[in-house]
Amino acid sequence: MIFCDKMITKTRYRYILLINPEIRGPEYEAFKSKTNSEVIYEWHQIRKNTPGKISSSINIGLLSIASYLSQYGYKVEILDLMGDKHDLDSLKKVIFKNEFKVVGISNLFYCTMESTLEYASMIKQFSPDIKIIVGGTHLPEIVHILPYEVIKNIDFIVKGEGEIPMLLILKCLEQNVNLCNIPNIYINNRKAKKFIFTFPQKLYLKMLPEVDYEIYPHFQKHPIVIEIDRGCPFNCEFCIKSPYFRIKSFKKLRNEFQKVFNAKDATKKEINIIIASNTFGLNKRFTLKLLDLLVNYRKKYDFRWGAQTRPDIFYTNYLYNDAKILEKLVSSGLKSLSLGLESASPRILSLMNKTKNPIKYIKDAEKTICILNKYDSIYCRPNFIIYAGENFDSVNDTFKFLYRNIDYLKGIHVSTIMMYPNSLLWEHISVYTQLYGTQVYKDEYWEKVKAYPLSPSSEINFLEAKFLERFMTKIFNRRL
Repeated sequence: MIFCDKMITKTRYRYILLINPEIRGPEYEAFKSKTNSEVIYEWHQIRKNTPGKISSSINIGLLSIASYLSQYGYKVEILDLMGDKHDLDSLKKVIFKNEFKVVGISNLFYCTMESTLEYASMIKQFSPDIKIIVGGTHLPEIVHILPYEVIKNIDFIVKGEGEIPMLLILKCLEQNVNLCNIPNIYINNRKAKKFIFTFPQKLYLKMLPEVDYEIYPHFQKHPIVIEIDRGCPFNCEFCIKSPYFRIKSFKKLRNEFQKVFNAKDATKKEINIIIASNTFGLNKRFTLKLLDLLVNYRKKYDFRWGAQTRPDIFYTNYLYNDAKILEKLVSSGLKSLSLGLESASPRILSLMNKTKNPIKYIKDAEKTICILNKYDSIYCRPNFIIYAGENFDSVNDTFKFLYRNIDYLKGIHVSTIMMYPNSLLWEHISVYTQLYGTQVYKDEYWEKVKAYPLSPSSEINFLEAKFLERFMTKIFNRRL
């Protein structure tokens, strides 16, 4: 039963609150001590709820859902608690003053899981009748391995894209219809004390919605996020599985850009735009059309933009023997490009399933960094992951790459691998343990959120990987 007819809702489920939760998680501090001539690095994990940084950008997923639901007559409010030191107090004020009957919470990361569960508990204590829906890329993937008591305050959990399931849930609630006919959701069966999954179905928006930025609170204060496509055709081992690739209609994109420029008064001051795409530039024809649009907008508005991409796609499509496209990239206001290199070790790239041709992939990254970072106005930053199976030789490959290109590097980003549910790495971890001595780093916190750091191999443990992460970050970002 799929019904998405445009129908104005006139029930008590008309008012919906969507929440972008605060970060709660561990921090790490390194301590260096000397024992004789040996230097020992010990790591102390701080177990305190430290408020996260002020939200660096809007939650485009929540905004997309809010915009989609508003087209069907629902009144949606977004509460952004990211970076709010008093997030529980802020939530109480909103819940107490309004008559929301449905609350949706975005759980994109393991570090927002604790706040998500805390909000659900508080809301249910205030009003057990409020329906709580949780979506995102983390909690929906671990429902089956979480104790029921941990998630008992949640009514529905949406797996996958949220727009259509949210609409169907609301329509079923208002019409008092059985929700078991809605695909891709978990329903809380409180009598049986378990969540029941309905059934899987590829339920994706073929036409991505045009978002209404006015719905997002104080959106003028944030860097703007404009989603140009959704999904990813690649199958990297460390990523969660992604829906199929789709592009937003150009008419909707043009409208969104124009609304942003008008609202933020881009004629008077520079604004920053984050172009949301898993792999910017994947569709060359569409991207060149977008660059033309941005070049024209730059004649009237003052803005800069950034995106993330793969070196093989970007170099081959836009930099290889084509000075006109390079000039267009510069003229369009490109400010930052996050380059998903991940490793300069051919062996590690193959393990990641990042590319079938790791040597070319690394060379394309070098050429991209060299070409773009010659421009003072552009910051091209390669990303690296200290990965499962990493050893001294693979780390050495990455260091050689960095020193070989040090004259062109403006900065790098390094992270230690995290293992997430619904990733190929999660499925293959026993193989890594057998071949490389990879170990899952577990303690009370990680067991609770069901996301795990790894000791990459018998040669490099978790604590050494964390030290290596900070060391590389400090050394190769020193000129910033």
